[in-house]
Amino acid sequence: MDFRQGLCFTVMIKPTIYIETSFVSLLVARPSRDILTGQRQHYSRIWWEFHRHNYTLVSSRALVEECREGDPELAARRLTILEQATSVGETTPQMRALQKRLVVPLGPLPALGRTDALHLAIAAISGCTFLLTWNFTHLINPRIRRMSDTIIRKGGYEPAQITTPDQDVESART
Repeated sequence: MDFRQGLCFTVMIKPTIYIETSFVSLLVARPSRDILTGQRQHYSRIWWEFHRHNYTLVSSRALVEECREGDPELAARRLTILEQATSVGETTPQMRALQKRLVVPLGPLPALGRTDALHLAIAAISGCTFLLTWNFTHLINPRIRRMSDTIIRKGGYEPAQITTPDQDVESART
C-alpha cells in the first residue's frame, strides 16, 4: 500500500501582488514631517518587514523605469526594493491596448494618469491578485476603480484588487 494513500496534500500558493510606484517611493523616502505621509511611510515599512512574505511580489519593466526617475539616491533605493520582485517583463501590445481603453476619452483616467492605467493593465493581464498602492487620486478613487474594473473585465481580464499597506496590516490583525 502506498504510504501517501488517504493523505491530503495541500499546496499553498501565495497570492500575487503588483507593487506600484507610490508604495515603493514612500517605503524608501526620507522621513516626512507631514503626519499623513509619515503614517503612510510607517505602514509601508511595517508591510515590507512583516507582510511581504505572504505574497509573490510582482513588478514590471514600466515600474522599474518609473522608479529610476528623480533623486539618484532614492532611485537606487527604489530599484533595490524591486529586485525582491518577479518582473513580468516588457509591456505587451495587449497591455498598451488596455491602458489606452482606461484613459480618456474612452476610460475614467485622465491623460496624466496614463502611467497609472498601465499599472492597472499590467496587473490585470499578468493575473495579479492584488495591486499595492498609495495612489488615492487615480487608483484607489472609488469612481475610477468601478469604471476601470468594468473596462478591464470587458477586455476579458480580472482586475487586481487594489489595496494599501495599512489595509493589509489591519486585516491581518483580525
